[in-house]
Amino acid sequence: MAVKNRVQLWRAPARRRRDLAPFARLRQFGGFTRPATCLTWSADASLLACGSQDNSVRVFRIVLDEDLDEDSIVKPYILAAHKASIVRCFFANNTVVSCARDCVVAFWELEGTGVALALKKFLWEDANDGEQRRYDGQLVDAAASSTLLACAFSTGVFAVYDMSGKHRCACVHRLSVARGSVDAIALDATGSRVALASRRFGQLVVWDWRSETFVLKQQGHDHEAKTCCWSPDGRLCVSGADDRRVKVWSDASGFCFATFADHQAPVTAVACARNVVFSASRDGTVRAYDLRRYRQFRVFKAPPPRASKISDTSAPGAPLVSLAVDADAELVCAGGDEPFEVYVWSVRSGQLLDALAAHEGPVCALALDPRGGGGLASGSWDKTVRLWKVYRNEMEESLEHSAEVLAVAYRRDGGQLVVACLDGALHVWNSKTAKLLYTIDGSRDLAKSDRFLTKRQRKSEQPHFTCVAYSADGERVLAGGSGRFVCCYAVTQQVLVAKFRVSHRRDDSDSDSDGGPMEVIKAVRREYASDDDDDVEALPGSTTRRAGNALSRDVSRVNAVAFSPTGVSFCACTPGALLFYRKDDATAFAPFDVDEAATPESARQALAENQPARALAFALALGHAPTLAEVVSGISLASVDVVVRGLPPAKLPRLLRHLAACLASDENFEFYAIWLRSCLRSAPEEVLRDEAPVLREATRSMLLHKRALSSLVDDNENALAFILSEGGGD
Repeated sequence: MAVKNRVQLWRAPARRRRDLAPFARLRQFGGFTRPATCLTWSADASLLACGSQDNSVRVFRIVLDEDLDEDSIVKPYILAAHKASIVRCFFANNTVVSCARDCVVAFWELEGTGVALALKKFLWEDANDGEQRRYDGQLVDAAASSTLLACAFSTGVFAVYDMSGKHRCACVHRLSVARGSVDAIALDATGSRVALASRRFGQLVVWDWRSETFVLKQQGHDHEAKTCCWSPDGRLCVSGADDRRVKVWSDASGFCFATFADHQAPVTAVACARNVVFSASRDGTVRAYDLRRYRQFRVFKAPPPRASKISDTSAPGAPLVSLAVDADAELVCAGGDEPFEVYVWSVRSGQLLDALAAHEGPVCALALDPRGGGGLASGSWDKTVRLWKVYRNEMEESLEHSAEVLAVAYRRDGGQLVVACLDGALHVWNSKTAKLLYTIDGSRDLAKSDRFLTKRQRKSEQPHFTCVAYSADGERVLAGGSGRFVCCYAVTQQVLVAKFRVSHRRDDSDSDSDGGPMEVIKAVRREYASDDDDDVEALPGSTTRRAGNALSRDVSRVNAVAFSPTGVSFCACTPGALLFYRKDDATAFAPFDVDEAATPESARQALAENQPARALAFALALGHAPTLAEVVSGISLASVDVVVRGLPPAKLPRLLRHLAACLASDENFEFYAIWLRSCLRSAPEEVLRDEAPVLREATRSMLLHKRALSSLVDDNENALAFILSEGGGD
């Protein structure tokens, strides 16, 4: 590894060697006057090449013999022919290839006693004058295979060069893929596919340069991501951002497969019901998108801020900052920034039904009662949460708080309402009686340190939560906000049970220097200020991001959190990324349930001796996923009902979780479906209620298999009908 201007050689842990301290530093190489930038090994691991910002490459000969003199081991070959810092260096047979920032590539021949410069070439010298002026820029990254060299440039161009011919580094392919810089590049083993990444525009592209086709194209949000939500079946996640786009992501692959760009202002809230995605924006509209046809089918426009009549549509609508949709996708509600009203539309007709006016500040949070009946909770900066009956235009209760309300969320059964306030507290209310049940102080959990809490700060700078969500079972509350953590609380016990860190960047509290964070800000500003003026013109359909927006993506905070309806995963929306977390039960282990006889070998032996119940009991007690999978797959279908009926109820949850995972990933669908049917017949009602998220996950997998098989079954039925009709005469 490279540490500043030194290179450290460490011994990595190995499975065949068990040491108390598996990581041990063996050597340390120096000699650089500037920080090191790249490292690469030779094919036989006898040489290590290291490039540096001091415009040189050093090749170290690695000899792990303790008896040798230190001077004879550390003395490197120094390759000095560049006039700019080294970007990448590679080994190609007996040649060292070094690429510098000024687009110069040098080839060095390894000889018995030294290294000699064989060729030095400028990458653009084979282009004509017009192309050279157009593509003039700096080398940002490079990648190499056995005979090819791929280079990425600061002007958005990448090129592939052939290093095997007589004239080394002959350009065989060149393409401009972006107006901004291409920050990373990689080649596959065959050398035919090139992967490109752009940090500025959040793009990832895999390009097959031989056939000149795209293999993969992915782009995240260009500006800060603000909000997210799940689809009712938990298969899709929807996000909205300041780039005015709404993106739909697949939970299984993590890829974005649909983007809607109809809004004219930043997207502030998204919601999903049935197969419809709703998005609210500061352009004063709520737009509805059909996930089956991937198109917009309805636009709900808010009244203008100073309009005297609700039906007046001559001016732009009032900015909308919050959104709520009922489960049947019949009613959509949006909260305004100014005026401080809640607008209610009918999804079927698209007409504005009502405007609820009672708040004295922006309506920043909305939540519809899952029990139905038109119950609505609205939170505002006026330190109140108001409970409405939408169909009667009637306010039932007003819940007073000591600080500005930032987020509200209902429990799945509608019995509780959690409220996040600016003072860092979570207030849990009984939604039926309007009584305060619990108060959880989360300011200390969000703070970077106790020293941070003792500082005198403005009220808006204190640690606080800006988003909350209930888990599927209603026992946990997930909250995120101004800190770098997502906190999970047990509601009844009012304790923190888990804490997830979403960022590891250094900020004000971590810096020991006087102007540490300002140096980061100045560096980013210099980076974007050094871009050409032509970068203002973006590709059609895309928007450019200024330095201010670039800085906002680096801030450590959580803008939104959402629990999956399946209960096994959640997502956190940060300024720079959408993070997915999933529950991992593969390593669950209960030592108090295991005796000396329960081992993987004893489970296999019991299975071989035709004792399936004993083998399954051992596997479930161990909690070892590979052993459980081996035992379940080895039990015959004829014994499944008998084995499941003999299991104690405490063992069934782990078996249900295993079966749900197998249904989602295994091809032997019918086998595990029979197992699941036996478990559902034998499990007590309380077990099924506690494992409802797992059962929803299994249901989702079965629906996916049904959709995949339905078309095949229809084709087979039609083919058989045709064959029978043709053979009827015989």
